[in-house]
Amino acid sequence: MHWLKGGLATLDEKDPRGAVIDLPVPEILEWIEKDPEPRAVLMAHAVPGTLDEKQGGRLTQELLSRYGQLEGVRNGISATFHSGGWSGPTSAYLKRKRDKLRHWLASGFDGQTVQWIEAEIEHLDRNIEREEIDEERSRFE
Repeated sequence: MHWLKGGLATLDEKDPRGAVIDLPVPEILEWIEKDPEPRAVLMAHAVPGTLDEKQGGRLTQELLSRYGQLEGVRNGISATFHSGGWSGPTSAYLKRKRDKLRHWLASGFDGQTVQWIEAEIEHLDRNIEREEIDEERSRFE
């Protein structure tokens, strides 16, 4: 699946461009419909970790909209969204991720997608708080 989604992100936080971005979304969705649960979950692990259409996020949007009730779809997209590397404080990296989600939250997506975004923001809020505490402690060690 790595070749389909473009491998792993690099330390510069740019998302890799995978082959899935160039595949026709309607045909992928038609294929998924023939056996929805396993195929939607499989594709959730291959889509780009973005909802931005310019970065190939249309399929990600469609999966959340159509199959967001499936835990495997939500988890697969979350895993892709959270993958990658960074340098500097972890809390700053997580805040940039949260800012992206907040931008998407204001973009008017459907209910399933909004639920996923809100859950991700809550998850990041907890992780940011934990990382800030750890970073503060490490200053005194």
